[in-house]
Amino acid sequence: MKAMALIAAGVLWSVSTTASAYCHTNNSIRSAKNTHIGMYEYVVFTIKGNLLGSYAVSTVTGPSFEEDPSGNMITVTGPAYTKIQFTGVKWMCTIQQQYVVPKSTVKQVAKVGQFEGVVGFVVGHTAATYLGQYTYSIPGYQKVVLKFQH
Repeated sequence: MKAMALIAAGVLWSVSTTASAYCHTNNSIRSAKNTHIGMYEYVVFTIKGNLLGSYAVSTVTGPSFEEDPSGNMITVTGPAYTKIQFTGVKWMCTIQQQYVVPKSTVKQVAKVGQFEGVVGFVVGHTAATYLGQYTYSIPGYQKVVLKFQH
């Protein structure tokens, strides 16, 4: 982590110049990554503890999406798009993101918002490949999985 020292009124202040720390608290999205097994591809979101909020998955029109809160436009490779939006989560931390794209089905994963308890991601993928979502728990974590077929 980079730090910058400032001297004000004879006091040395240390100021972080990077984003907040990685998500380690309960009800935060610790990581987002993609993987594949056989003829399926997955985008997996790991929540520390249990998800106390909720999430919604929808088909959206792209390729451009407005990022919340900046208002910047993000272009996602498609041609089809699935959005997952988490609400009621701890959001003032850095979500670890690890993607190996493009795969044969999942072309891109982009975070399109992280503000005031709402975190959103858009998955760009080939048409008619999204199969659904499911959740499961392992000690200390809950996983939310989006499933795609080659």
